[in-house]
Amino acid sequence: MITTIYGRGGLSRSAETVHEDELPTGSDTQQVEACVLPLLADLISGHSAHLLTRSALTAPAVLAGLGIAVHHTTPWAEPSNRSVPIS
Repeated sequence: MITTIYGRGGLSRSAETVHEDELPTGSDTQQVEACVLPLLADLISGHSAHLLTRSALTAPAVLAGLGIAVHHTTPWAEPSNRSVPIS
């Protein structure tokens, strides 16, 4: 969740609580919730078999990397790094 919101910068924030006033520039609580929750829900449901069997996908570094990749699909991602949503 944190790396999805903040991208690579979220790696250093992964053990912190995120407060509303610390959200990325150009985003607000409603936008983050409306964007991030469906993206991660789709990712989790699409890979539930791997998550349930505790495959390599569940390694913290892999999950963080997925969050960073998904971050690039958010509207507040740096425009030069933005990509189309993952389906």
